[in-house]
Amino acid sequence: MAATFPDTVMAVLVLLGIEKFSIVKGITKANALDLYYYPFSHGLIFNLIMALFAFFIFKRYYGSMRVGLIGGLALFSHFLLDLVTHRPDLPLLWGDIKIGLGLWNNLFWSYFIETLIFLVGVAVYFSVMKELSKGKKIGMGILALVLLVFFFMGLSGAVPPSPEFLALFNLIMAAVIISLTTWLDRTKVTSA
Repeated sequence: MAATFPDTVMAVLVLLGIEKFSIVKGITKANALDLYYYPFSHGLIFNLIMALFAFFIFKRYYGSMRVGLIGGLALFSHFLLDLVTHRPDLPLLWGDIKIGLGLWNNLFWSYFIETLIFLVGVAVYFSVMKELSKGKKIGMGILALVLLVFFFMGLSGAVPPSPEFLALFNLIMAAVIISLTTWLDRTKVTSA
């Protein structure tokens, strides 16, 4: 969840009217989101600050510097991956300086690279976890499949009816994913 936290923050801020985006069909090949004002959830400086907070929270909760670093880096990875996929709309602060390499302008490469990143993440998870129970393997498989389906739906070219609808949908999905991961986390495993 740390890696998707900036999107969850954005959904809340959009519903509060603080951050804004519009739906513009064809703005990129991969989606119709004109992300024109989201400095708090996706700005470089604020992502660094959120990553630092994540580090301290994970470190304190789990009592491990390693887990703190992983949590902070997972959160900041969102900005780095967005930097690759977004058109130049990622704010450095909240002004006019925006960056992005524009992978979303090529549908094939968007699907390929983002799917590859996702599959590598799933493979890394399974490679560092030992003695997974059958139930946890099935649960993680189902969770990975659900996430992959929603990812492909996001790149399908479907246009959401409004920014508020998409923000609310993202919050509901975050709640579902948190519920599933919490349930899966209850199964005791030994990590590498």
